[in-house]
Amino acid sequence: MFLTNFPFCIVMDKDQEIVYHQHLLALQGNSGQDFEFRITKKDDAVIWVAMSWQSVYDENGNFFLDIGPV
Repeated sequence: MFLTNFPFCIVMDKDQEIVYHQHLLALQGNSGQDFEFRITKKDDAVIWVAMSWQSVYDENGNFFLDIGPV
């Protein structure tokens, strides 16, 4: 199954703005740790998740990508 706008499509409405803000910071090369927010599961249950990420840079020091599991 393909989810459009992932992960925002599963983030609780009340947490959308802060998750979007953290997403923008990550795209700017900032790392983060233990960022907590709520998501909705397939069965409509709401759970808290924590996410950490680390920026990865290429050999020239340019921002390459952000990695981090939810």
